[in-house]
This record gives sequence, structure tokens and C-alpha cells, in this order.
Amino acid sequence: MSKTAELEQEIRHIFNISRRHKKSRESHELFLQACSSLDVIGDTEHAFSAYQEDTTEYPDGMLYILAYGFLQSIFLQQDAILNLAESVGLDLSLSPELRAVRELRNDAVGHPTKRNVKKGVRSFHHISRPTLSKTGFQLISTVSNSDEYCFRDILISDLLKEQSQFTENLLTTILNHMKTDENSHREKYMNDKLLTVFPPALGYLFEKVREGISKESHRKFGIENLKTIVGYLDHFVGKLKERGEEECIEHIKADLDYPIEKVMSYLNDPKTVDQHAAEIFIKRIQDQYDNFKTIAKEIDEEYEKRV
Repeated sequence: MSKTAELEQEIRHIFNISRRHKKSRESHELFLQACSSLDVIGDTEHAFSAYQEDTTEYPDGMLYILAYGFLQSIFLQQDAILNLAESVGLDLSLSPELRAVRELRNDAVGHPTKRNVKKGVRSFHHISRPTLSKTGFQLISTVSNSDEYCFRDILISDLLKEQSQFTENLLTTILNHMKTDENSHREKYMNDKLLTVFPPALGYLFEKVREGISKESHRKFGIENLKTIVGYLDHFVGKLKERGEEECIEHIKADLDYPIEKVMSYLNDPKTVDQHAAEIFIKRIQDQYDNFKTIAKEIDEEYEKRV
């Protein structure tokens, strides 16, 4: 795997961190731009690797397709990197070396038959067919205000070297920007442990709710304990929202609304819910609170690490 491909994968990994992914979706346009850019960076790098590894002997017609496709892939990858940077809040520009490669693409396969050089002056270009091979070609150019021709020998390996070196620099800048942002967020909350939201006495509170279900004299106490239990969940959700992590428990929390409602209803009026059903519901609630504690522990451990 090339260095560019490795950087693309690292950026994609950080982009897909749940909190960041959710935040990036706040701007639908920039989210789509980032997704498209990452895919194009990976796709074009895959194309470059295939180009280098291929040993097939091609006829002239296919060599043109390869040359056109190769130079267009360079252009696409450069655009994708700049658009990726923009999507994460960075304003980057191409190095002179990458701009030179870009201009070569424009001359050779972008607008070869008529390019504006300056007001009233046009340039014209074509690939010399006898020189065309998989390793390169000669580009012949002239301008409208001169009879002289310019001959440039183009080596694909040189273009790849220039492209790789300077796109790696750009991708490293993007990656470091994203790492700094993510690590700053983690440092902010690193010492605020989510697991402490759920006290060691949580199991005792659930037992008191069960007593309220089974004994009429304990129902009022059961209601108060169930309210306390629900309060811990509300506190947990609040802390997750503050961090932008609430999506990780939304499906579990939604699953608890019904059983909590039914247990509370039974404790207030046993005629509304079957006792056996209330016992099943409180077991379901406690099991899900165990899941919440597991999630809290995992997030605490993740926030102790650096990306």
C-alpha cells in the first residue's frame, strides 16, 4: 500500500469516528463533499498502483487511453485533496510542483487543441505518436504568435513521483489537523468519567423497585427509586450530548421508554399492568442499564487514547 493510500485510510478512520461523523453531517453538502473526495483519492491511487504494476503490451490506441486516463487521474486526485481539505475547514493550495503537473495535463489531454495563454495568444499541443509508450511520451507544443515548436519529454514515473511527494504533504496536513481537533476534544473530557454517572448502589435501587412491584407497602418507595434510576439515565444522556456522543445509545434509550412507562404505571396503579409483566420489564431495564455502563466504560477508555 502506498503512503498516499495509508494516509487516505487514516483520514477515513478519523472521519468515521461516531461523534465526528455525526458532526460532519450537520452540513449535508460538506459531508457529501468529504465522502466523494475520500473515495476519489482512494480510487485514483488504486489506478496509479495498477498502472505501475501492469506489464501488458498495448497497441497505440490503448496507449492513448492509458495516457489520457493517467493524466486525468492526477487532476482528479489533486482536486479531491483540495476539496477534502475544504470539507474539514482547511484552506490549502497546490505546490508549484503539483501545479506544473496540472498544467501538463491541461496541455496534453485537457485542452490540447486550443488553450488561452494570454489575451490574443493561443497554444496548441499534441502527443507525438511514435514516442508514445506506457512509460511516457513527447509533447509537442506551439503558440499562435510564434512559428517555433517546443518539445517536452514526459516520463510517467517522474509525474508519479511529483504527485506522490506533494499530495502526501497535503494529506499529512489534513490528517494532522483532524488529529489535533479530535485529541483536543478528548482531552477536554478525559477526566470526566461517564462510568461514574452510575453509582455502585444502582443494583440496590433496582431491588427496591422489585420490592415495590411485589409488595404493596413498598410501592411508594419503589416509585422514588425508579425515578432516581431514570434520573441517572437522563444525566448520562446529558453528558453524552455535551460531547456529541448521544447517537451511541439512542436505540437503547428508545427501547426503554415503554418498559419504564409500564413499571411506573404498575407502581402507581397495579390494575393497569400485570405483575409478572412488570417484573419482566424491570429486568429488561436493568439489563439495558448494564449495557449503558459497558458503553460508558468503552467511551472513557477511548477518551484516554490519542488518535
